[in-house]
Amino acid sequence: MFKTNIVDKAAFEAIAGYYDNRQAAYTLSNDNWGCNPWANPGARWREPNDDESDCYQAALHVCRRFQLPLSIAINSRAAGGETMWKIMLEELHLSDKSWEPAVHGWTHPKDREAYLVNGYKQEILACRDDILQRLHNIPYGQYIFEHILTHGYEDETIHQTDSGEFLFVRGFNWMDNPKSTDYAAWNGKHRFYGIGGLSTKGYDTLLSRRSPKGRYYASDVAELNEAFFLLV
Repeated sequence: MFKTNIVDKAAFEAIAGYYDNRQAAYTLSNDNWGCNPWANPGARWREPNDDESDCYQAALHVCRRFQLPLSIAINSRAAGGETMWKIMLEELHLSDKSWEPAVHGWTHPKDREAYLVNGYKQEILACRDDILQRLHNIPYGQYIFEHILTHGYEDETIHQTDSGEFLFVRGFNWMDNPKSTDYAAWNGKHRFYGIGGLSTKGYDTLLSRRSPKGRYYASDVAELNEAFFLLV
């Protein structure tokens, strides 16, 4: 027989340190599954280099090959359709914990006016409800831990809507954020970590100007390696 003590109150003190004194942690997220028709959400899988495949499924397959777990932000009522949900289910049913869904929004709103079209709760919390209703075998339980802000837009209503609903709220601003190298702070008022997770190196604008979009060069790898080594 095992006896447990009942804890009726707990308070946050600090983020736990790693048992082996590591100074860096790795996370990877990818935005906008179901947002843009040109990304072919729901298109049948062919291969990562096939432009007619679902771009987000392609990214997932590449990350899986390198054993890089991935969080993917989902727009639940934009361009995806039923075939997109079927693909997501198929990928989750592999049960390899290679990816987890995150909330992005119903329709990827960019500012307060866009949020007011459907309402903040609908864009954020109803998106989460859509995901939980449509997807199963989510790693670590039937929960959505992360809200990834669309366009990086934030205001107090978003903070209030997210309050106590997510573990982490991730921001975005398209720019270099060289001081974004630590864990996101705990927001005691709204009970989530963040808003944090800004890009230490903001390559999105640069890569979108290249042809084909997203092409990396050796100089990019060297610069990213240098930025990473500064963290450790």
